[in-house]
Amino acid sequence: MNYKKLIPVLVVFILPSLLVSLLFYILLGHRRDYLGHYAAGFGGTLCAISIALAIVPASGFDRSSSLAVVICTVACIAAGTLTESTIFRLAKFDEVDYCNQNLGAVVAGLAAIHVAARTKPTDGALRSMIATGAVFLVMGAYFAVT
Repeated sequence: MNYKKLIPVLVVFILPSLLVSLLFYILLGHRRDYLGHYAAGFGGTLCAISIALAIVPASGFDRSSSLAVVICTVACIAAGTLTESTIFRLAKFDEVDYCNQNLGAVVAGLAAIHVAARTKPTDGALRSMIATGAVFLVMGAYFAVT
């Protein structure tokens, strides 16, 4: 595995998301579900974007990768809207939770556009992006329910 190509890709995703997560935890630690919704939105969107980028052919990657990221991010926001207004609506639609999960989705989308603007990430980088997204999904589930 070529770690020289993998490390910058992971830094672009992990550092901003950890910084925002840390801010949520420090400033809004009394509402851990805020961090949970942000992390879940980030993680789910990152996993979906990674799969979308894997599908985009390398020959036309420079032309279609950014569009694939935007479409995937909007689709994840739509899926979050649907789940927040149906499945997770125990008492009422929570606008703050909805905003936090969308913030996570947008942060993942912006980082992915930065990565996709270059060349197609390697298979190892895409697998690492999916693993990072899965870790954030688990973190989101943990903080959303505790």
